[in-house]
Amino acid sequence: MKIILTTDFTEKADFAIDQALSFFKDGQHKFYLMHAFKSLVPYTNAPAIPVMHNKELEKELLKKFDQTLNLIRQTHEVEGVFER
Repeated sequence: MKIILTTDFTEKADFAIDQALSFFKDGQHKFYLMHAFKSLVPYTNAPAIPVMHNKELEKELLKKFDQTLNLIRQTHEVEGVFER
């Protein structure tokens, strides 16, 4: 069975991940850690909507994602999906 573990790096997301890992601890499950986010779209009167990318925030989130992924890998098989 494949199980998606979603995160926004909050304590509640961490708790949900811990619960899922605990519930499905028999080793017969494949986990996918996923963090997905939209680029920032500011409200403007421009004819085209500009899309902003905060590279520093994205780097920080990717670092947290990798830390979470490595922590899970200590006890479970998991792949990561980090998408904009």
